Amino acid sequence: MLCKTARSADATRSLGNFHFARRTSDVQNVAFLAGYLAIWTAFALLAFAGDTLLHQVVKE
Repeated sequence: MLCKTARSADATRSLGNFHFARRTSDVQNVAFLAGYLAIWTAFALLAFAGDTLLHQVVKE
């Protein structure tokens, strides 16, 4: 158990060092989040439109 915990701690420390060495600006973070939300919003709208169309076809 101790060996597994030590390996996990080393891996976590390595990831933490990588994160701090590679800082991103707030503008990059906002741009990433805006793109992410735009893509998933477009997908949701297409899925909703497809579902609505399917229900109209089945209803007739």
